[in-house]
Order: sequence, then C-alpha cells, then structure tokens
Amino acid sequence: MERVLVVLNPSARRGGAGGRKLKLEAALRAAGLGYDLVETTGPGDARALARAGSGRGYTVILAAGGDGTINEVVNGMAEAASPGLGLGKLAIFPIGTGNDLSFALLSHTLGCPRSPEEVAAAIAGGRTRRIDLGLLRARGASGEVSRYFSNNIGIGLEASVTLATHRIRGLRGPLLYLFAAFLALRRYKTPWAEISWETESGQSQSFTRRITLVSIGNGMRAGGGFRITPDARLDDGLLDAAVAKDLTRRRVLVLLPQAIVGAHTRSPAVQMIRCRRLALRFDQPLPVHLDGEVVAEDAQEVEATLEPGRLEIIV
Repeated sequence: MERVLVVLNPSARRGGAGGRKLKLEAALRAAGLGYDLVETTGPGDARALARAGSGRGYTVILAAGGDGTINEVVNGMAEAASPGLGLGKLAIFPIGTGNDLSFALLSHTLGCPRSPEEVAAAIAGGRTRRIDLGLLRARGASGEVSRYFSNNIGIGLEASVTLATHRIRGLRGPLLYLFAAFLALRRYKTPWAEISWETESGQSQSFTRRITLVSIGNGMRAGGGFRITPDARLDDGLLDAAVAKDLTRRRVLVLLPQAIVGAHTRSPAVQMIRCRRLALRFDQPLPVHLDGEVVAEDAQEVEATLEPGRLEIIV
C-alpha cells in the first residue's frame, strides 16, 4: 500500500485551488489510500515539505498545484535523494493557472490524471513512467542558482513576461501572457548572447548574436498554452530550445500568437536547437524563470543539462 504525502498549494490558480482540497481527500479515501495532507503558506514551502516527506518514508509525493508547486516538490525530492538515483514517485494534481507539464504529459501519451478521482485511481494502480529531469545552473552578480526543472526554462523576454504576469489580475492562459508581453516590451533591451551546445551526436556548435529570448524545453509547452518547443519530448534525453533573434516589438507581437500552435518555428527569426547541453553568456543581466517561477533576475551565465529518466511520475 502506497503511503502518500499531499503537498497542496491553496494559492494556486490565483487562490482558486483551495476548494479542490475536500474533493481530493474524498477521492483518496475512496481509493483506500493512506495519506497526510499539508498546505503551503509561501514560496519554498513545497520544496521543504517534499524534502522532509521523502526522508520520512512516504512512497508517493502528490503535488497539488501549478507548475511552480510541482517544481518545488521535484527539487525537494531531489534534495532528499542520493546523487544519480531516482527521486521517488511523483503524482500530480494539476490545479494551477498554466499546468504546462501536465499538458505535455497528456500530449505525449505518457498520461496525467486530471480529476481527483483519476489521481487517486492512478496512485492506487501504481503505473508509472520515467521522464528526464533538467538541471539549471545560473550565475550573476547576486550569486549562483542551481535548480532542477521538469518542463521549461525561459531567459530574457520570456522571464520578463513572467514577472509582468504577477502584476495582472483577472486573466489566465495565453491571454494573460499576451497582455504581459505588452507590459514587458516597454522596457526590454535585447542583449548580446554567446550560445553553445552539444548536439545529439556529440558535436559542439555555437554562435554569437543579439537575441530577444531563449526558451529551453524538456516539455513542449510554456506560458499556460504556448507551444514554444513543440517537438520536445519529456523522455528522449534531449533538450529543445527556441532562440528568437533581435526582434522589433511589432515582430514579437506577431510571433507570439503563432507560438500558441507552434507555427513560430517556421519563421527565419527563430532558430530551433536540439541538444544534450546548452550554455549561454550575456552582456547584461537577464531574468530567468524555471517552470514558471523566476529564480534569478540578473543572470549572465546559464547552463542547462539533462539527467535522463530520473523522474518517475504516476500516470
């Protein structure tokens, strides 16, 4: 019998997730599962709770929230795990604003339960799939950041847009992101970037140019509905990156709607990269978001790598 720790973020979906708590608990009890439920009260809580839970013998950590909550839970599980070994079993109840990771799991036929009853049945059934676990290292004037990610990294304008979404109320999904882009573009200045990567066959490639943004995907979707890296696969051992060249504001606003369906990849203004490792240097400090949460605001060096198959997800 699985022993489940539920880490629930009542503030997910901008405070609308708390009402799902009772339904989730009823579903877990109906499935005959033993569980404990803890609620987060602020940033970092889900990470600490998952780390402690992994160390206390829970066999499943259930992240109930959005992509940011899942990211914190994954990092807590990773901190409790031995280097190079699996993190333990992660279950997901996607009740956030974007739910990009759960959408990617569904799109790749890996499976992701959506309702409380489906989540409880999946945990009781015990079927799992392994996906790749990404690792970000970022350095800037304020120090170094080392964090795991399951879905996406956004650098430059994408992270600036994420910051802008925090100032907007009443919108969700692509519409929220599009409006935030209007706000972020007012002050954004494109940096020079030196980008190098290791290809699938082990070759080294690089270029230096002005760029507008870099989006690195383990999964296909970011921003609550944008298929920025539409060909990315969660279990192929590779990262996909979209690099937008130096674009005018008008060109950015033309490309953003195309990114909802992944059509931006056909534009000469966007270079798509598939790689095992990606390293970037910038001539000015830039914000970086990780699975929808900004983790650095002044990064000038960024490296993204993968640990294939290290994250086990209940499906």
